[in-house]
Amino acid sequence: MKLVVYDLDHTLMPIDTGDIWCKWLLRACEKAVRVTAEETLDRFTREYIEQTLNIDEYEMWQMQFLAQFNRADLDAARKAYRAEVLEKILPASSVRIVNEAKQAGAVTAICSATYSYATQPSAELFGVDYLLSVRPQEDQSGNFTGRWIEPITYQQGKVTAVEKLVDELKRQGTTIDEYEFWSDSEADLALFEYVDKKGGRCCVVNARETLLRIASERGWHVTDSYTQAEYDFAAQLVAKALANRENAPRLLRKSK
Repeated sequence: MKLVVYDLDHTLMPIDTGDIWCKWLLRACEKAVRVTAEETLDRFTREYIEQTLNIDEYEMWQMQFLAQFNRADLDAARKAYRAEVLEKILPASSVRIVNEAKQAGAVTAICSATYSYATQPSAELFGVDYLLSVRPQEDQSGNFTGRWIEPITYQQGKVTAVEKLVDELKRQGTTIDEYEFWSDSEADLALFEYVDKKGGRCCVVNARETLLRIASERGWHVTDSYTQAEYDFAAQLVAKALANRENAPRLLRKSK
């Protein structure tokens, strides 16, 4: 059986879904909270691009940010985020890529460093079989605690998550003997190399110069998973949706 794994942000989706999700929440918060948090998000983005990101610091910030809100309010905000952003920017070309793998009988999975509460709506929209993503810890009431459940699905952590899935599938009677991985980012080199060593197909998409050079040296497949028009449309829609979000009722944070 073949396993096809996809990164999410800038691979299947033309945006950073975790970043925009945080900004979606922040636009309904008081301005002082928003400004500081968005500056932090922008710093994390720069560090990710520069490959200097401290993943533990990033996850701690994300989990503690999520834990500031009541679950019911988060669920309502996520439902609106899915309807007003994600459903409208789903690239037809990315959907086709996933559907072709599913129709060929492959097991499909999204593996993302963005936490599962934020990535689950996208996984549902693409209809993949599994979502491999760091999980926020919940208390008995379903509220988030500010901690997470390992592994962190970043760099080598993505390999760990894929290996765990393969082992679980084997216990269920499905043996994975063929692999394919799609990503835009050099942060995913560990999983690219894992798939390459398995004799699998590495698909480099929408990538920057560094990863394109590595792909050329190693003979990996290079393509795009969405068009420039789809990217431009998504950027414009997100900007408009965030602007409209300014008029949303204020999202109250939990009292400490």
